[in-house]
Amino acid sequence: MRDRVLLALSIGLVVGGCLLACAPWFVDILTRFTTPAESAFTVVGTYPSSDDEMRLVEQARMYNAKLAGLNPGGTVAPYDQQLSRAGTSVIATVKFPRFGTSVPVGRGTTDETLSLEAGHLEGSSLPVGGETTHCIICGHSGMFGRQLFDCLHRIGEGDVFEVDSAAGRMAYQVVSVEALTPEEADMRLSVEPGRDLTTLVTCTPYGVNDHRLLVKGERCDIDEVELAESEASPFDRANGRLVPACVLAMGAVISMAAVRLRFRRNGRAGGCGVRRRKGKNRRHIRSTIR
Repeated sequence: MRDRVLLALSIGLVVGGCLLACAPWFVDILTRFTTPAESAFTVVGTYPSSDDEMRLVEQARMYNAKLAGLNPGGTVAPYDQQLSRAGTSVIATVKFPRFGTSVPVGRGTTDETLSLEAGHLEGSSLPVGGETTHCIICGHSGMFGRQLFDCLHRIGEGDVFEVDSAAGRMAYQVVSVEALTPEEADMRLSVEPGRDLTTLVTCTPYGVNDHRLLVKGERCDIDEVELAESEASPFDRANGRLVPACVLAMGAVISMAAVRLRFRRNGRAGGCGVRRRKGKNRRHIRSTIR
């Protein structure tokens, strides 16, 4: 009885561990099936005219200059009026060509905003590019029904992401991926002179969320986006669906091997006992005949 309980417990631990390891991928797969695809052009919204668009971009650059301690050269509009688009609070879109996904970016990082989309961190540079800027965009990952920044857990140095805003398409190549405490993360978000940076932030690890995953990108040529799209593999675009399958298969094999080993041990013990008894009986019969 004791052996059976230990066997059942070990199998349960193996299967439970496999399911826990696969949880992020299962959430992502369910999200893909339950969340309709939305065009980036639909969620970003439009400007009344190109002149208004140019004025807003200029205002955003003045805002960034003031943040960097430079002379903005004019009156800077308040944050809640920056990059305002008609009919939406979205000010940009982050695209991941390797994974074939895109995420709208709203103004601010309130709970309401982050429950629907990524959010631009107030106090960081607005997403219009330019030297001595550092745009910070935050987003959740592991949320059922929304992908948002799930792919940040699989992105690596050298990968490319794209930021689309009123200033146009801007490509950023990942230069670092760090998992830090919130206090350490705050020290990585400052503007760096002469550099055009965008950092994407999400919580890590899944289910614990006591650290921040920082994916820092530096401005690169827009051709890198097309290159990343052309090199994206079906495995990347499927978001690693083979990984949970392999983990579950491994867990099933380990469980079956444990059960098989248990039965073999029981069979050997029972068989040997019978043979020993038969041998003793035969020896006893022979000694009696003699």
